[in-house]
Amino acid sequence: MILPGLVNAHTHLDLSGAAGQTPPTQLFPVWLKSVIGYRMSRSAVDVQADIQSGFKQLATAGTAAVADIRAGGSPGGWPSDRICGTLFHEVIGLAPERGTQMLKSARNASDSSASANITHGLSPHSPYSVGRAVFAGLQSTDDICVHLAESAEELELLEHRTGPFVEFLQSVNAWHPTEILNVSEILAVAHRVKSMLIAHGNLLTAEQWRTLPATASVVYCPRTHHAFGHPPHPYQQMLADGVNVALGTDSLASNPDLDVWNEARFLHAQPSSATPQILVRMATLNGWQALNRTASNTRDWLVLPLRASEPDPFCGLLEADPSSRCTLAEVFVDDIPQPFGNTT
Repeated sequence: MILPGLVNAHTHLDLSGAAGQTPPTQLFPVWLKSVIGYRMSRSAVDVQADIQSGFKQLATAGTAAVADIRAGGSPGGWPSDRICGTLFHEVIGLAPERGTQMLKSARNASDSSASANITHGLSPHSPYSVGRAVFAGLQSTDDICVHLAESAEELELLEHRTGPFVEFLQSVNAWHPTEILNVSEILAVAHRVKSMLIAHGNLLTAEQWRTLPATASVVYCPRTHHAFGHPPHPYQQMLADGVNVALGTDSLASNPDLDVWNEARFLHAQPSSATPQILVRMATLNGWQALNRTASNTRDWLVLPLRASEPDPFCGLLEADPSSRCTLAEVFVDDIPQPFGNTT
């Protein structure tokens, strides 16, 4: 079977060197502290090498498009002419002055590094790290990605201004409770920007996700979700309600690899998962939609063997040896993709 290239709709490639160094913890803010410590230990040269390594892993997995969140002025560039996608420039700053300045810097970085292969966006990181001043400054032309409803500790902070996040924010001198927006206020932003990616959305309620416009997508990262022990993700209910749900890998700070096909295979092995065809769609077409692209943008096509005896070919795809995957280059003839060439 020939499929459009895989789409990793949420990752942090600048954390590709963190494998095994920041294991997920029971309390989410504790893990965040370990990630911050890791980031502070890395030089610009280290970060560039990590991004290069991340892109190599994406290519090996058959990834054709990626949504990458980049901190620190987006060092390391986009070292691939075959993988397209969106580079989200991260914004962090709960204090109004800092948040506004970080938003300006991120927008300048976005405007100064245009490429035909890359769409640039903004990532107001999360409602516990970015305040109302930043969200008010977003424009109708912005593509944004925000981490939202990721943990119970986050929701406690947003709704009650209590819990472990209070101590965490105080410890990094970033406690500004009047700047914190709740989930509904963040979701309302989706109606006045060009598009919104909601990273994780683990604990969104049906009432909340049903308010999303068609220009918003949720990106579920199954193995990271499992590693933190979150309650079951409502992705199937979201899909039933018409929400576009794609798959991502988060980062190697919380995930075993950057292979979005392994995310689909992980879900397939779980009881009561979505059908194999839906899972394959989440790893491909839903991802292209989340990045505001069509599958015709793919430069490489994913090729997988079919089992002649398998009544459901999609089931066979997800249960096959993952090493059996390969990619084909392609060329367009009369707007119809025609794969050709040697496997890579």
